[in-house]
Amino acid sequence: MEAKKDKILSESNALYKLILLRSKKHKSGIYVYNYKLSLKDETRQTFINAFDHMIDNSIKDFPNGRIKILPIHDIIFTKHKSWPIRTYNTVRELFMYQMERLLNSAEELNLEEVIFEVTIIPNRKGKGRSLKIIDEINKSSIRQIKNNDTICLARAIFTALASNNLLEDFTDSQLKHIKEGRRLQKRLADKLHEKSGVEIKKEGNDLDDLKIFENYLNIRIIVFASNNIENILYSGNEKYNEQIYLYFHDVVTNITGFLAKRKFCKVCLIGYTEQHTCKDNLVTSIRKQHICEKCNKTYTGKNHKYGEKICPICYET
Repeated sequence: MEAKKDKILSESNALYKLILLRSKKHKSGIYVYNYKLSLKDETRQTFINAFDHMIDNSIKDFPNGRIKILPIHDIIFTKHKSWPIRTYNTVRELFMYQMERLLNSAEELNLEEVIFEVTIIPNRKGKGRSLKIIDEINKSSIRQIKNNDTICLARAIFTALASNNLLEDFTDSQLKHIKEGRRLQKRLADKLHEKSGVEIKKEGNDLDDLKIFENYLNIRIIVFASNNIENILYSGNEKYNEQIYLYFHDVVTNITGFLAKRKFCKVCLIGYTEQHTCKDNLVTSIRKQHICEKCNKTYTGKNHKYGEKICPICYET
């Protein structure tokens, strides 16, 4: 399921404008919707009405499931863990409380620039194990940063470096301690703040701080807002060859597992299953490729005739 982009859902005389940007069904049976919202009347009731419309549109086919609503914006970068999974009858109270706190604490936040990602997990009885969203589906691909301080970004960076074998002069035991969140992880995170000159902020560090870390370490840091390449919060500095991947302030340890793809192009930042043409004019394919001597076209071996591979362009062996 893939919706046409920019579908206006609200009536012309409504006090808000609700736009469905995208909808997608994942192979796991989970549905993800992206919305944008603008208010003509900036009152609480108008915002509630717009929110109810957004939720009603998302759950109309799945009345007994669970839901996660994630506002995506650079300013909300440090607060993703405040938006947990909820049942439909409890999500409104939590969402309104969190959004009001957010809007009151971030005066520069423009609501029209926020993308609201709504994830629906249908409750289908008798279908085997229950459906789970990204937090559980990709638990083998994501390492959560568990801490009681505000240096989770620096902690995540060092954990990603350790997970990708990009730290030199550390023993296997030390690398394990970093990944497990022990005291060594905190010492290294504190040292990164000190050496890079990034202030430890009580509200957590943001994307501007991440860019300083990135330039100090000479490592490209790519930040995802979900396991969808269209929701990359920050694509990193392309001048650095080595890459690490974060899911907000958590660590993506397996990028193909996270994206549910068999391969990942580090140049285009795209996951693919069979074949991908890179923007550097490189063609990569999981299947074995062949070149037709007559038309010089590349083709896979899926077409056969009398046991011989056939070029689908000129139809000759």
